[in-house]
Amino acid sequence: MRLLSFRSRGELYATDVSCAAKFARNIPITPVAAAPGFVVGIASIKGRVITVLDLGALMGVGGGDAATPGSRVNAMVLSPSPDGDQTALRIDGPGNLHEVDDGAILPIPVSAGASERRYIKGVAEIGGLLYRIVDARAVIRRDRAPELE
Repeated sequence: MRLLSFRSRGELYATDVSCAAKFARNIPITPVAAAPGFVVGIASIKGRVITVLDLGALMGVGGGDAATPGSRVNAMVLSPSPDGDQTALRIDGPGNLHEVDDGAILPIPVSAGASERRYIKGVAEIGGLLYRIVDARAVIRRDRAPELE
């Protein structure tokens, strides 16, 4: 499996490279009134309006930091959903591309909460560091949840 690593809120994550469309650096974010706490805001990237989510807040780890007017963030744009909509994750910065055997991905610890279990499909040791493997498809499905419509 080819994984693309990244940091978010100082934590190490990776996702299947086929689920990552691009990295966008220092993009302006527009706040969204009354949005759930995991929504950072919206951004226009190459003429498309994209919802930017906070992965930690989505999993219930800390509160989300909503955008303020003039905010700029780094983001990883995920591959489009079947209906063509796109979602991005706010990140600290991109990492590297890694080749990992499927058997090297371990289950997440039993101590992980239900929200984390929903969006993390395993843990992999890469270069001596543990990365949580994000299920980007679950994140995209979450973005389509009724409370956002």
